[in-house]
Amino acid sequence: MLSQKRIKREFLVMNKDAYIIQRLGRSNLYAQFKEAFGVGTGLPLTLRPLTLWGLVHRGQRHENPFCALIAQTSRGRSVCLETEQRAVDAAQDRPATVRCFAGLCHTVVPVKLANRTIGFLQTGQVALKPPSAAGFESIARQLADWGVEVNPSQLRDAYYHSKVLSQNQYFGLSGY
Repeated sequence: MLSQKRIKREFLVMNKDAYIIQRLGRSNLYAQFKEAFGVGTGLPLTLRPLTLWGLVHRGQRHENPFCALIAQTSRGRSVCLETEQRAVDAAQDRPATVRCFAGLCHTVVPVKLANRTIGFLQTGQVALKPPSAAGFESIARQLADWGVEVNPSQLRDAYYHSKVLSQNQYFGLSGY
C-alpha cells in the first residue's frame, strides 16, 4: 500500500510535469513548430499532459472531418477516446502508432524529462491508403451496429476527405 507521503510526492511531480507541458505548449517555438507541421502535413498536432480528459485534436484547424463528425456522438466519441488511450498506453517509452476502427492512424510520441515521460506529442487521424467504397461500407456497418447515428451523406463526404499519406511519408514524419 502506498503511503500518503509517497502519494502526495507523486501528485506534486505529476502537477509539475503538467505545468511544464502547459508552458511548452504556450511557447512561441512550439506554436511555430505546430504551424509548420500543420502546413507541411495537413495533420493536427497536440502537445498534451500525461492525463487528458477529452479528444486531443477536437476543434483544431487540421482535425480530420471524419473524426470530427464521429466525435459528435457519445458512442463515437467513446470509441475515439479508447483509440487515443491505446496509443498513449503503447507510447510510454517510445513512439507508437495505432489504428482506429476506421483504419486511421494515430501516433503518440513521449516527451521526456530525463528518464521520465512528462507528456506526449500526438498527431494522426490519417489514412495510409486511399478511401474506398468497400472501406466506407464496412465503417458505416460498424457505426450502425454501435448505434451511432450520423448523416450518411455527411459521413461519406467526410470519409473521402480524410487526409491520406503514404506509409513512408507518415512514418518518416513521425520519427520511425
